[in-house]
Amino acid sequence: MMEFKDYVKVKAYSDKMYSILQRAMNGEKESYIHNIAATFFKCAQIATSREEFNNMMLEEGFKCDWNDEYGTITFDDIKRKEAGEKYYRIGNLKLNKYYDLDFTMETLEETFRLNAEEKEMNLKLKLMEQQADIFLNE
Repeated sequence: MMEFKDYVKVKAYSDKMYSILQRAMNGEKESYIHNIAATFFKCAQIATSREEFNNMMLEEGFKCDWNDEYGTITFDDIKRKEAGEKYYRIGNLKLNKYYDLDFTMETLEETFRLNAEEKEMNLKLKLMEQQADIFLNE
């Protein structure tokens, strides 16, 4: 699996935000925005459906709200929200402005489809290998 920090670059337009996100990327500073983006990246590589993605994000401590009408996804850092922090939420469109990664709903849905196809192909390949082993061992 690809690592977020090795694959994605920070592209924030303000110097302050760029510095915060770059330091978070290097492990020098904590940033809920970085944590959400990195978890998004990790979960998107594996998930085969919206539901699976939501569950994976939730396990990591982030809630996803999908708005199909506007084509947006909002991510909440549950721990920060429960702690009463002022900033705990960010939308996928804002993440697009901070990183050179496509956080759009359409791209994510396409990624789910591709992940599902790959998973199905791997299962078929595994089944074929098992059948070949049975045939060769007879």
